Amino acid sequence: MRPRGFRFCNKYKLTLEPLLNDRTNRFAEVSTLARHNPDSPDKDKTVSKHKNFGRAFVCSFAYFGLYMAVFPAQNVTVALFEKDDYDTLGFYCHAVTYLAQGVGSIFCVFLMEKLGNIKSMALGAFLCMIYVVSLIVPAIKSEDPTRQSFVLSDYFVYPLMILTSIATGVGEGFTQPSGGKYIADCTTEETKGFYFAFFWSFYMGSQVFGNLIAAFLLGNFDQRYYVIIITGIGLLSAFIIVFMKQPHKQGDQSGAGS
Repeated sequence: MRPRGFRFCNKYKLTLEPLLNDRTNRFAEVSTLARHNPDSPDKDKTVSKHKNFGRAFVCSFAYFGLYMAVFPAQNVTVALFEKDDYDTLGFYCHAVTYLAQGVGSIFCVFLMEKLGNIKSMALGAFLCMIYVVSLIVPAIKSEDPTRQSFVLSDYFVYPLMILTSIATGVGEGFTQPSGGKYIADCTTEETKGFYFAFFWSFYMGSQVFGNLIAAFLLGNFDQRYYVIIITGIGLLSAFIIVFMKQPHKQGDQSGAGS
């Protein structure tokens, strides 16, 4: 014979079991809807964190192309100038470039206040390309070192390359602070580490691919073809910067600034 208390519990278990099952099923349905509901707060939070990822990618890609042209061109000019009988001109170009870059970085702060972030980046990008374009002059001499012309003489090439080095240094001083500000505007407090690492990987990757391109082209073709190709890559990247859009304001789901 079963104990009386056991019979009592068994009786009410049969009565309450359908109710408990119904409550459990409803709780599961609510949890599923919360996970899959496009209007749920958690999903909005995730979208909000990464709504500027596309714009950060475009900026990173543009800088990848720009510095794939600029940095390797600066790296090889010392050897190229010596080969073209311009002696130590490449070292002087490096020196004034970095000096101008420091000055340009200071003035970039005021420039961004006047022109805005994207225009400052675009101006800096085109200034960066002046030096690359001017490399066509010594590259012409590489075809025939005995060629005599004022345009190819030291009296013209030395001032030209020094002045274009200054322009490029100022341009780099503009692009780097304004590019960092643009990426910062794309981030939230939670995502800024990832976004800056993502941007930096493209920035450093430009050195890898740019130097490989330089090694291949200069090892197999005339200097002129190298200058023409990297000029095309750099100018295309500069035009991408021109047409970039401002990042969405954080907390603005409507996408202001698009």
